[in-house]
Amino acid sequence: MFHKIKFPGCVNQLERIVSFQRELLNFACSSSASLPITESQLKTEFGDEIGEWLWDKLWTKRKSSKKAQSKLHKALEKLIRYIERHSTMSAKIMDAFDHDIQFHKHLNDSNFNFKYRRELSLTVQKVVKALLTVFYTDLLASGFPSVIHGQSQKFNRDEFISSFWSANSKLAVCPACDRPRSPKVDNKVYSDADHFFPKSIYPFLSVHYANLVPLCLDCNRSMKGDRDPIDDPSKEPLVNTFHPYTNSAISQVDVIVSRDQVGKRQVRIEDKAGMPSRRVASLNRVFKLEKQWLDHLDYVVKSTVEDVIEFRRRLTRVSASNFVVKNTDYFAQL
Repeated sequence: MFHKIKFPGCVNQLERIVSFQRELLNFACSSSASLPITESQLKTEFGDEIGEWLWDKLWTKRKSSKKAQSKLHKALEKLIRYIERHSTMSAKIMDAFDHDIQFHKHLNDSNFNFKYRRELSLTVQKVVKALLTVFYTDLLASGFPSVIHGQSQKFNRDEFISSFWSANSKLAVCPACDRPRSPKVDNKVYSDADHFFPKSIYPFLSVHYANLVPLCLDCNRSMKGDRDPIDDPSKEPLVNTFHPYTNSAISQVDVIVSRDQVGKRQVRIEDKAGMPSRRVASLNRVFKLEKQWLDHLDYVVKSTVEDVIEFRRRLTRVSASNFVVKNTDYFAQL
């Protein structure tokens, strides 16, 4: 990430949501979970208030007014069914979750590796991912109740984005690309909440406060998408990234604007620690900053040249008009 940013004021809420995420994952991996899932089972496990809310989220209403299983319901059942056949995987899944959500404390640790990718098979990853990603796509989108996150009002994705921009009110640009920040209409900022480590690859971090950063729509949807900022998971993955919040690029790189031998403009990002740099290469691979900035520079130069030419034309027309007026007045006096 390019710009230095502050954590939003809702860190505590998101930490509690991650704690609930762990509770639900642990429930699915435990012997107390059984199929079919019942409301009484959820209330026994999570208490009446959360159990009732969770039961409601397991269903979606169709136009026929009949209830159908939600994505959460299907994902939860799928994991429970898998653990019933592979009970020895429970401890391994929970250990990987507990390990990976502490990643933000190991950003300078060259030996840290995400256990989800290194120690869980592709089959296990797929089953676990379905449950954890729905926490962002469905639950955070619609909002968590106060009994889970601890605040009086419902907490959702819009509240997170609003909290982020309140904490970073002086930042007038997108944290990643330096273009103007997303517009604010009726107190709502229309940013995307980007997952620095994509939730499709790191689902344990789907609602982690240190992994969510509001970006402009172009950055999140067109440039970054699901690109992984880690170039090689087996070789010092975290120390070779410019991580948001704690390790921004802006104070650690130089942006060089120059021309090549034929006079063509160039934009180059150099690591102050030395070039070439894996973290600079990853920054460009994920956000395409050198290409973005070069295109923008070419556009600005072209627009400026066109404005100067147009101004010169107007100035010439005004000067010619004044000459005609002055000479007309002179001859009228003869």
